[in-house]
Amino acid sequence: MGGQTALNTAVALYENGVLERYGVELIGATSTPSSAARTGSGSKTSSPRSVANPPQRVCFTLAEVRETVAELGLPVVVRPSFTMGGLGSGMAHSAEEVERMAAPAGASPSANVLIEESIYGWKEFELELMRDGHDNVVVVCSIENVDPMGVHTGDSVTVARR
Repeated sequence: MGGQTALNTAVALYENGVLERYGVELIGATSTPSSAARTGSGSKTSSPRSVANPPQRVCFTLAEVRETVAELGLPVVVRPSFTMGGLGSGMAHSAEEVERMAAPAGASPSANVLIEESIYGWKEFELELMRDGHDNVVVVCSIENVDPMGVHTGDSVTVARR
């Protein structure tokens, strides 16, 4: 399973006990990563320590949102922290846009929003890696997103070079 719909479905099935009731095991996934995906805390554990990530914070109140935006400056990316990038996410260029986008946080399954420093305009390159049980890693391919950062990868044209 992959993507936002699959993530939402897997978490709902886990939380409602359906997976346990029918003895279903999600291969490569546990409730911990699902929880991390819901709160936005996964980004701290999914990247090597030597790789810097843009500053971000999960906010539970509009006061926390305002404080975070004051620290990061505008523009910022505002998203319900349970989304992978598309639904409900967007770039806010003003305090009014931030307030409008963060207000429906209660509609998110996690009732919070993730505020991220904007890196709009940067180029995005991805490496598809494969790792075995002995921690051997191979780069399968590199991918360049044609659109600039800020355009969700799933909505971007990509080029995988040979």
